[in-house]
Amino acid sequence: MRDPIDDPSGGIALVVALAAEARPLIGRFGLRHLHNDGLTVVYGAKGLTLTVTGPGSEAAAAAMARLQGLRGSEAPAISLNVGIAGCGHLPLGTAFMAHAIVDQRSGERHYPTFPFRPPCPTTTVITVAHPVDEYGADCAYDMEASGIFEIARGRSELVHSLKIVSDTTARERRELSARRVEELVESCADQIENTLALLRALTDRPSPLSERDPVAKELLSRCHFTITESRQLLQLMERLRAVCPVDVPEAEHLLTHSRGRGQQVLQLLRRQLDLSQLRL
Repeated sequence: MRDPIDDPSGGIALVVALAAEARPLIGRFGLRHLHNDGLTVVYGAKGLTLTVTGPGSEAAAAAMARLQGLRGSEAPAISLNVGIAGCGHLPLGTAFMAHAIVDQRSGERHYPTFPFRPPCPTTTVITVAHPVDEYGADCAYDMEASGIFEIARGRSELVHSLKIVSDTTARERRELSARRVEELVESCADQIENTLALLRALTDRPSPLSERDPVAKELLSRCHFTITESRQLLQLMERLRAVCPVDVPEAEHLLTHSRGRGQQVLQLLRRQLDLSQLRL
């Protein structure tokens, strides 16, 4: 596949599950067909690619892995998953971004980082293997976000998910059609374009410490930190690497000993920094 992006490492990858989600975006951004291996379809234009993965978390993850294989080291700097989701607390047609992504089957949690002000509401997205009939009070449901995030975060600096409420009841879900999905995505095209503009502006900036430091990036994606705690984490990592780089713990060590709790991670890093300074 010949990539049309002049600088692929600085580009943005749009990722959708369904052809009906893709069609309005292909027209909106003037994308052309680039690749079809029978499983994954890719469209693109300067600075932007769009991949249609097929429905389901496993299919989405497999498609992302194939896409990365096709592009080799030229992975996009930012990935944005766009698609529909069921939600009980937001009105039909509302666009929102995920501030947390939970894989219902494995329990694994991901936390997208926001070095920008979200242009729409945010909520937790739960990725399920099968459509659900009952919606939680403070979350939305999709079938791909977790799989996309799991693969994309290894190569992209930022991974986000922007969803559109397609159904608030089981009946509305059963009545969904491809035409209705297209209409929903088309109705939110301006918000999608605005989000892409925000993300594109980030590709022109030097990577923040959270993206340059692999341990910090891993921790921010797998633990919940408040904004203040996120800043404290980055400050601690920077100080520890300056004092004694060999003393920086591995992310898995910190995750295991903190039980995935942000405050416990900070305590472990402060303790390690104190020990490192004592040895100087």
